[in-house]
Parts: sequence; structure tokens; C-alpha cells
Amino acid sequence: MIREMNGKVSVFQRDDGRIYVASYSRVAQGPTVLNGWCDAVSADVADNHLGVLVQEGLRIGQEPERDISPENGEEHLRGLLKLAKVRSFAAFARGSRAVGVRRDDSGAYFVFYTENSGVRTGFSYTGNKTVVPSESSADEIGRAVRAGLASSST
Repeated sequence: MIREMNGKVSVFQRDDGRIYVASYSRVAQGPTVLNGWCDAVSADVADNHLGVLVQEGLRIGQEPERDISPENGEEHLRGLLKLAKVRSFAAFARGSRAVGVRRDDSGAYFVFYTENSGVRTGFSYTGNKTVVPSESSADEIGRAVRAGLASSST
């Protein structure tokens, strides 16, 4: 069995093409929640740059987060919404594609595809994924994320 590391990244592509990367950290003995780190880039961002953003988000998600609780997740969502210039996650998610990215303890990257099930349900994992070996370059990570976004549904 593969043991997952604590951090997680979600990568969203909104219908305007912009790509948003958001980092999550694990709450002590609890779920993963947004930790406040996020960034946005244009659709034509180089694969290398996209891969570096994913790596950075995962690195930040690994850091111990003692001040994060599920209750203040709303507060950490504000930065992502501000980048997208929307007021709610429902507005953010409308027409968006997403993938989740995690690493296991071997260092491999797992890109999980999603389907956008609407504002009430949100993004659901489809069971499809791409595994990117630990020794892969940022270019390869970025390409896998971009392919995952293309295969995920809105």
C-alpha cells in the first residue's frame, strides 16, 4: 500500500482559460484544508512553470500547519476567490475543470482527474489518474497536469 504525504494541490482551469493552483495542508488528525497559498497563471503558461507551481504548492502543504482548522477554511479560500475576481466558490467552479495532485512517500506525483458535478456537489474524482515518477522534471509534471485538466470534465 502506498502512503500519501500530507500536502495536496488542486489545479483549476476556469472557462476563461486561466489556471489556478491552490495548496492544502492536513489538519492534525483531520482533513486537508486550504492553507492560503495560491497562484494564477495564463493558459499559455510554460509546462515547466506550471510544474514548478505544483511542486511549490505541495512543498508548502507538507509544512506543519498548527494554525489551520477546518473552521477557518473559508478564510483561506478568499485568496483564491480574489485572484479569480469572484465572490463564491460556486461562481469560481462554474465551468471549471480541476485535477488534484498528491505525492506518495516514494516521491511520485499522482494527478487525479475530476468531473465538475455542479455547484451543490463540486468536483468528484473520476478514478482516472496519471502517475509521474519522482525523478521527473517540472516540465513533465506540468504536462501531466495539463493533460489531466484536458481529460477532466466541466
